[in-house]
Amino acid sequence: MIDGIDLRDLNIKWLRSHIGVVSQEPVLFATTIAENIRYGKEDVTMDEIIQACKNANAYDFIMSLPNKFETLVGERGAQLSGGQKQRVAIARALVRDPKILLLDEATSALDTESESIVQDALDKAREGRTTLVVAHRLSTIKTADIIVGFNQGVATERGTHAELMAKQGIYYQLVTSQTQAREKEQESESDDEEIEASTTSPEKKLQRALSVEQSKQETDKAIDEEEELKKLPDAPFRRLIKMNSPEWFFILLGCLGSIANGGVQPAFAIIFSEILDV
Repeated sequence: MIDGIDLRDLNIKWLRSHIGVVSQEPVLFATTIAENIRYGKEDVTMDEIIQACKNANAYDFIMSLPNKFETLVGERGAQLSGGQKQRVAIARALVRDPKILLLDEATSALDTESESIVQDALDKAREGRTTLVVAHRLSTIKTADIIVGFNQGVATERGTHAELMAKQGIYYQLVTSQTQAREKEQESESDDEEIEASTTSPEKKLQRALSVEQSKQETDKAIDEEEELKKLPDAPFRRLIKMNSPEWFFILLGCLGSIANGGVQPAFAIIFSEILDV
């Protein structure tokens, strides 16, 4: 139901023109950034593309690229980072100014730094439209007007972030578990940094020297192998024949078969031409 009207009673093309979608893995085509955004709306102007990119926090990084909006993104957006691809996908969804915006795990595949940038873009994109967010990272939906918690496909609770936290139901359990997991991850990263900082300078220099020496040895070995390959003499044809002498019978049969197969078409042409002359 949309505004009290059954979806089955609505024109599908009209409905889709008012819906924007941003998925977990955005699909970008092997063309320019501007062309990828144009796929979101027919006859879109360059001003509309620029405004959509600003709303998606994509304008600054696009303008820092050598060719700006004419930069080729590569196959499936391989030339862009995960956060950059996601922001281009958000701009493509916003360029049509949709009344309904569907965000399907839009930040779940990003690291923490990229997630914060993309989340800021999504917060801007939500303004003035109905937004449906499907998320496992609960940080993306804290500011939502209504949060619905599902358990085995059944909606078990709904409300704001504060209301659901007060109920201490499934949403509360998920938030608590994610918070604990994030704290453990931060502690692990902090321990790794302390261990790295405690490493003495002579040890670092020794490791660096060993790494450089090993790299040099591998390079010299590769050069020597390449030079040895260049020095190898060419194999004469007689030697190849001699090496294959145990299979001479099969080679002979293969040659005779090839001659017979190759002579079928010329023989057919000659015979057919003789028949026509008669």
